Amino acid sequence: MVAEPTSYGDEKEVAGMFDKIAQRYDLLNGIISLGIDRYWRRAAVKSVKRACSPRSILDLAAGTCDFSLELASLKPEEIVAMDISPAMLAAGREKIMKRGMESIIEVVNGSAAGIPFRDNRFDVVAVAFGVRNFSDLKGSIREMLRVLRPGGLLLVLEFSEIENRMARFFFNIWFRYIVPLVGRLISGHGDAYSFLPDSVALFPSGDQFIRSLSEAGFSDCKARRLTMGVATIYTAHKFTTQ
Repeated sequence: MVAEPTSYGDEKEVAGMFDKIAQRYDLLNGIISLGIDRYWRRAAVKSVKRACSPRSILDLAAGTCDFSLELASLKPEEIVAMDISPAMLAAGREKIMKRGMESIIEVVNGSAAGIPFRDNRFDVVAVAFGVRNFSDLKGSIREMLRVLRPGGLLLVLEFSEIENRMARFFFNIWFRYIVPLVGRLISGHGDAYSFLPDSVALFPSGDQFIRSLSEAGFSDCKARRLTMGVATIYTAHKFTTQ
């Protein structure tokens, strides 16, 4: 869930930070989200399944590849898991090999600001808990649009702000005080978890993000809130004329 916070430094610094926590990343995600992150990812995969039967998928900010492995249940011909942290991808590669999925899931080190693939390459571009931290959000949205085939699906799973004031109050205590402490105790590197609440607060979620997608050229942009709005699934399509 904690993914590239490139607004907090250049990508080399960010990659180095996540390299340090890669071995504890999955454990911390489960603890911090109380296991709900698994439900969120599965709900996102179901959204893809309802929309299409993809042959090729690009998973951006893939981290340790949990979302890529969930997406593999759709039985595509290929999944490209891309992230800026080599150590995160190395941890993901181990899981991919244990599952015997290396013939389907390819691991690539790279940035959403300059996706190293040709135009109209993928049926689906997916991002789970990473888009809020892209260094150039508008440029990355254009890149995602570029590599999608005409009619292709963009799926974004991201944190969002809870609407209920009481629920938001208690969640913010957990998010702003408990999460950084747990992250520091288990990983030994609290920085990667201290910025998490701020990155969520700064991200233009909900209608603002939908507007950004529409302005970039996506159509049929929708948002579905999960768990009282803690997370949101965004879907959008590339115009068939592009």
